[in-house]
Amino acid sequence: MPIEVALDSSAIVALYTPEEHSEWIKETIRKYNRLHILDLTLYEVTNALWKKFYFLKELSETELKRTLKGVWKFLDNLCFLHYHKEIKEKSIEFSIKYALTIYDSSYLALAEKLNINLITIDTKLYEKLEGTPLHKIILCP
Repeated sequence: MPIEVALDSSAIVALYTPEEHSEWIKETIRKYNRLHILDLTLYEVTNALWKKFYFLKELSETELKRTLKGVWKFLDNLCFLHYHKEIKEKSIEFSIKYALTIYDSSYLALAEKLNINLITIDTKLYEKLEGTPLHKIILCP
């Protein structure tokens, strides 16, 4: 059974709000006991949830605050935090080589550095990397 995995922000948002692949995320994450995130994850997840409240009207203010408390507790207590300085050069390399956002390439760089998989629900990223070495490290529904 695999022990460690990296999570991107889309996976964490789907863990806490109803998304098409929320159940898949919950089932998949349960298989691991060591979850790795980046320092930018807190901000990305918080921003995505804020958008669900402010623009999409999918969350009330009360739901937003309750969800954020749960997410922050999850990130603080169950995830191993890594800093950008560990992966900044590799993330730029991936971004340039594969025409990826720096956000996506950063999570991929972390997974590659740790020699683990990356869980995401970003199917466009998964499809874009088909035929590349990075495709093999992504777990996506």
